[in-house]
Amino acid sequence: RNLASVDLSGMSIRYLGELAFGTCVSLAGLTLNEPVTIQAMGYGCFSCCSLTTTSLDKIQGLTSLPDDVFKQCYDLVETGLDKNTTIQSIGTNAFAYCYGLTDTGLGANTSVTTINEYAFVGCDHLTDTGLGTNERITAIGNYAFKDCKSLRLTGLETNTTVSSIGKSCFENTDMSGGLVLPKGSKIAQLPQGAFAKTKLSFVYFQCDHAVLVDSQTFPNGFIKVLVPARSLDLYQIAKSNVIGKHVITTCPTMLRGICLSAS
Repeated sequence: RNLASVDLSGMSIRYLGELAFGTCVSLAGLTLNEPVTIQAMGYGCFSCCSLTTTSLDKIQGLTSLPDDVFKQCYDLVETGLDKNTTIQSIGTNAFAYCYGLTDTGLGANTSVTTINEYAFVGCDHLTDTGLGTNERITAIGNYAFKDCKSLRLTGLETNTTVSSIGKSCFENTDMSGGLVLPKGSKIAQLPQGAFAKTKLSFVYFQCDHAVLVDSQTFPNGFIKVLVPARSLDLYQIAKSNVIGKHVITTCPTMLRGICLSAS
């Protein structure tokens, strides 16, 4: 518990075991004067430490972040993913409850394709998912950004690579900036609870395909959903499939508390 630093400079490590440095609450940093090669890390390898940075920008060879790897590192202020080019997937709870994070680092990342469930859950000060400029990520797991209460936008408004998001992915976030899916969006369905308990008040589906929503996708209350005039018929013709149980014939087309109209 009193370990304050670890020097891994220049090492070639096949495997850092499960909880190798977990609960080393005094561990504030890794000393990497030279890049280190780590082929794999175990579950919770650096969980509950006092790290301020992951040093992933100086770690080579790692292709995935394991579950809980930096969970509850409350002082962490950067992920290092913006300068890492080998990691392809982010494990369950990898950065859960890292209260100091404001940015995922994924905006400049060119290797990550998958964000697993609960990856950034409870990161209270996170304001940027990085999805807006990321061109690699295709899948986001259940609860991935749940309880990130400072998130006003998803980042999906300019993203054309993500094809699936998990249930309750953005639940209990801010979302006062609204939700936009651009013309080239590959998202065809918004699952249960995806935006529950948020301040979301308007949605704009710019894409040419109809977007399926679950009966509990959006928060309670009135939400305006805009779609291109050219696509309105898709929602009207297939409305029982598109908007589930919430069809009420008011506005052009309406789901409970949700007005669907052409833009």
